[in-house]
Amino acid sequence: MHSAGGGGGLLLGGSFIRSNNQFAANVTRLFSNGTTNPSFVSALPNLVNTDRGQVNAIVQEASGHVVVGGQLGGARTPPYMQRLLPSGQIDASYFNAAMPGPDNEVYALLGLPDGRILAGGSFRNVAGQQLMGLACLLPNTPLAIKTGVTVPFEMWPNPVRGEALHLRFPAIQGAVSVQLLDALGRSVFVFPVVQSTIALPTTTLPAGLYIVQVSTATGTATRRVVVY
Repeated sequence: MHSAGGGGGLLLGGSFIRSNNQFAANVTRLFSNGTTNPSFVSALPNLVNTDRGQVNAIVQEASGHVVVGGQLGGARTPPYMQRLLPSGQIDASYFNAAMPGPDNEVYALLGLPDGRILAGGSFRNVAGQQLMGLACLLPNTPLAIKTGVTVPFEMWPNPVRGEALHLRFPAIQGAVSVQLLDALGRSVFVFPVVQSTIALPTTTLPAGLYIVQVSTATGTATRRVVVY
């Protein structure tokens, strides 16, 4: 069983289907007195047979989202890593058909101070990138600057194939730059934003997961994009 502290109490993960006589699919949240927090209900696969899989590792993000790793779909069955909303529901924007998660079991997760997450396991690929058992995942957060003011920003198409990635800024205030990073956090290119719409070249990029990082005078925000 794995545990992680955070807002709302203690998170416990393992191989179980009930916590204090309440349904809990391999992960649950407890209050400090040991009772189950009813506001968190795991939406991980509900496997009631003996092969119900398990949660090996948990990281709670500052946003309240919960990232779990293990054999979540049963023994040797995907998914092997998921991000849960604060309610326990699956965050479909994190890993999905366009951005597949690890292709084998995740044994350990470590949340870093800057929001990145280190994942270790027996996987070979994450989101189309060959990573061979160790991956560093950038935070998947809404496009909001540090002051909490939403950045007015549109991006399309996503996933993108054989064309430019378009970004539109309805209102530009101060200096803004856009940087494209690969899944390992390495810079691919940087563009200054001098007009309301820009096009980022992607046709020569290898297929995989990339991060669009928008920097303003008050902070930095990121969004994921898949090139295929």
